[in-house]
Amino acid sequence: IKLAEQAQEEFKKGNLEAMLEKKDRQARGHGDFFDQLIASGKLIEIYDQGIEVISVRNIDNIGARFDRYFLRTLGFFLEHKLDFQGEVTPRAPGQRGGNLIIRTDTDNRVFLEDPILRATVDLNGTPIVSPSDSYWLNSAVGLFTKHYVISLYKESNQTDDQFIENLRRASPEQRVTIAAKGRDRSPVMFDAKPGKGTVALTTKPAGESNLWMSTTAAPDDVKIGAIGVRGVRNLPLEKLSDMSIAELKEVLAPVRFVSAKQWVMSPEKRAAALVEFKKQIGPEVSDEKLDVMLNYILETYEGNKPLVDVLFELVFKGERFVKKEMFDASEGNKVKKVDSSTGGIDFDPAQLNLKIERTGAGMKVTVDPAELQRIKSDGVSGFRPVILNITPVKSLLPS
Repeated sequence: IKLAEQAQEEFKKGNLEAMLEKKDRQARGHGDFFDQLIASGKLIEIYDQGIEVISVRNIDNIGARFDRYFLRTLGFFLEHKLDFQGEVTPRAPGQRGGNLIIRTDTDNRVFLEDPILRATVDLNGTPIVSPSDSYWLNSAVGLFTKHYVISLYKESNQTDDQFIENLRRASPEQRVTIAAKGRDRSPVMFDAKPGKGTVALTTKPAGESNLWMSTTAAPDDVKIGAIGVRGVRNLPLEKLSDMSIAELKEVLAPVRFVSAKQWVMSPEKRAAALVEFKKQIGPEVSDEKLDVMLNYILETYEGNKPLVDVLFELVFKGERFVKKEMFDASEGNKVKKVDSSTGGIDFDPAQLNLKIERTGAGMKVTVDPAELQRIKSDGVSGFRPVILNITPVKSLLPS
């Protein structure tokens, strides 16, 4: 912790190398994650273990957790039989970052980052998509199958099994070559990021690869989708600074995107962001309130500080944290076998969270307030109307 604090102090003084170990090399970008699955042989291990779905999250998104909201995204992924699913959130005013794009030729969803989008222009040189105006923002959380990874690297005439067997027989050097061939199919980020020492508009192999933009290199038969989740835009920004810890827990529980991409923002950039933010919010909010609200969309560590402690408590102490018992019927939540002839509703008193008081005035039923609030905030899902019988009505008049 002490070393981390020292590094932060040096970074604030302008020493951009303070956050790097001396022996560290510049990363190729998180698209290298797939390359390393191939080059290391880890994909073979995943294949042999029968692992079907892999979950990934960018480290700068501190909002996504393995909770019941994660289970909903997993359920959507499985129900729609997708190969790749990214989470997207409504873009807050002035918030920048990757976009979800729907291809008009295949109707597939793909993820593109800001620099690529700004370079996508029409015949007149006008950008086709404005990154800050698009509705869906890439939340940097996703699920994918082993088939998706294989599809990025295998030859068109290979089956998945054939590719894995070829990878199994390959030497470490040959696996690196296979990974490199697949990497060449994916786009690289040609727009340099400040502080990384790269040259702007580079298209060389040293460019930064991107895990999410691998969707643009996937074959057309690979099914790519997205699911909308709650993010900064869904938060009551104007009220957050006045909320109690309990209130913050309630509004943050469903949120899966809180980004921290930088420690702080320079005063010049912050002032420019405030001007843009004010244009989009409108004149009805005071400058003082706007300045406070702006903290939550700048994607900085300093701006997110009021939320971090609450988010960590939700992760480590939250009642909604995903536990092994949810998946293992032999522990904790055991699945009860119900006699189908008795109907589909379980009235076992042990399963009902009700408090019943009987007095001379009648029966009083009290429902757990927390459970009632959860239903109000999340709604009720899972009911499907079923038409059992249609009976024609001869007349609407009483007989």
